[in-house]
Amino acid sequence: MDISGILETVGSFAGGIIIAGIIAVLVLGLTLTAILFVVKNSVIGAVILWLASFVGGMVGLTVPITFWTALFTGIFGVPAALAIIAYYNLF
Repeated sequence: MDISGILETVGSFAGGIIIAGIIAVLVLGLTLTAILFVVKNSVIGAVILWLASFVGGMVGLTVPITFWTALFTGIFGVPAALAIIAYYNLF
């Protein structure tokens, strides 16, 4: 993976976190604790997706980290990350 791919991944993930936070505050009126929970889940999920993509890349399996995968992982946590990995590698 070259530097532009890494920067694109980081940019997509950061954009997903920012937009998810804004939506949560405006629409749902969540407290700071809930927002930090989503941010924490997003970071953990993105690390899992990145590791899956990095390790899987050695054997030809990839997992894209996009705005939607970061948002989905941020809301639903580690189970969503595992579901995304399964989706992109089984279907």
